[in-house]
Amino acid sequence: MVNTIRAQNLAAPVWAVNAALGEPRDSPDGRLGAPSDFAGVSSSRNARGNSVRLGQVADVVAGAAEPTSAALLNGVLAIGLDIIGSREASTTGVGDAVRKDGRVAELQATLPAGVSIEFVR
Repeated sequence: MVNTIRAQNLAAPVWAVNAALGEPRDSPDGRLGAPSDFAGVSSSRNARGNSVRLGQVADVVAGAAEPTSAALLNGVLAIGLDIIGSREASTTGVGDAVRKDGRVAELQATLPAGVSIEFVR
C-alpha cells in the first residue's frame, strides 16, 4: 500500500500515474491531495479478484501521526546532528573545524526566527 501511494503521488502526467491503477483522477498533475483521494487508492485484490481500496481497510484522515520519538535540548524539541570523525580524522578535530569554518553562521542567517544552531559538546 505504501509503495502504491508513493507511486501515485509522484509528479507525473495524469494518464501516466493512472495507467498503473486504471482509474481516472480529477487532479491535473496526478497527485493525491485530499484524504478522499487516498481512500480511493487501490493496491490489492481480494480472493474474488475485486479491488481493495485503502478506505475500505483504514480510516483515512488529514493529520499527523503520533510521534514515536523526539529529541529535546533543554526541554525544547530539537534535531540532533552528530559529527563523527573518520579513520583519518579525529572527531574533535572535525568538530573544531566545523565551528571555525563560518558556514554555520551563514546557515544560521537563513533560518526562520526562533530556529537556531547550537553546539552542545
